[in-house]
Amino acid sequence: MASFSRAVFVQKLSKLRISHRSIVNLSRWVLQFRRNAGSVVTVWLQQFRLVTPGRKIIFLYLANDVLQNGRRGGPEFLILFATVLREAARLVARSRHAACRACFCRLLDIWQERKVYIDEFIQNLRLPLGEPQTLPPTVTEEQRPPEKQTFGAIQESEPRSVPEGPSPQPSILNLPLIEKMIRALQNLQQSASGDTGEMPTLPPEVQDVSFVKRVAGTREAKNLTELMEKKCVSLLEYSSLLGHKIDEQHNLIELILLCTQNQYEVLVEKEKKYEESKKKYQEATQISIQLRSPIPDCLQGALSPTPLDSLTKEEVLASFLRPNATFAPFHLPHPFFFPS
Repeated sequence: MASFSRAVFVQKLSKLRISHRSIVNLSRWVLQFRRNAGSVVTVWLQQFRLVTPGRKIIFLYLANDVLQNGRRGGPEFLILFATVLREAARLVARSRHAACRACFCRLLDIWQERKVYIDEFIQNLRLPLGEPQTLPPTVTEEQRPPEKQTFGAIQESEPRSVPEGPSPQPSILNLPLIEKMIRALQNLQQSASGDTGEMPTLPPEVQDVSFVKRVAGTREAKNLTELMEKKCVSLLEYSSLLGHKIDEQHNLIELILLCTQNQYEVLVEKEKKYEESKKKYQEATQISIQLRSPIPDCLQGALSPTPLDSLTKEEVLASFLRPNATFAPFHLPHPFFFPS
């Protein structure tokens, strides 16, 4: 596989067309350079700033395909695109292009529905677009109306299967990734401490062009040529070493971003569990308070007295045996049931 080239990527972006095949082909090409995800996202944002609103729609479809198919192999593109999507949302809002804005809003709904990003991040992306911060209603497959096979419907279909390794669980702290980042930091620190004296020193004969005029014979010219060739080789080696260290620093930055995103996801998960535990604790405390409150004792005369309690046995019998008794509402029992 060839190495990633920014110039080649810029050229491919300029030739990108709003067709399913064109976007899928470029998305597959981008997914081959997972280690260069930072460069891919940087070039994408640079070109996104320059193109017209109509071309921005194509760039958004490309980002959607890369995000949905790239997350199967790891969170590199998810994390790095998250750093530029806020600016992309502001650029779309500033363009005042209705089709471009509608495209971005539709992609946000898809990402929220398929859990590409967390809801809080997507709500922040809606702010520049003037979208209300409400969750989209869940629509079942039976209630979903039939859609035409347009380009948008093709892009919103299920992502293709990419033969990549499984992505780490977002709610589990990725300890191997953190250890890898720590080792990379230690290696970078050691290489930085050993950089002193690696820069090749150039003699005055090589730095000053006027020394060429002082060459008197062929022997001196040959010696000067050999010296310049040696120094050129040393400079090339040093430039290659610097390029290698720059690549290591880019990889380290990506590792730090990955660790930051992983720890943020773990923190969000822990906060949700904390809120659930806090709510359960408050409910249990309320129930405990209610259980500890005194219960009225029915056997100690807590019930309200009735008019029958104030009458004696003889008064009850007399009122029952009178012809026009007015004490009927109490439904008295038969007098023979009273004990003598």
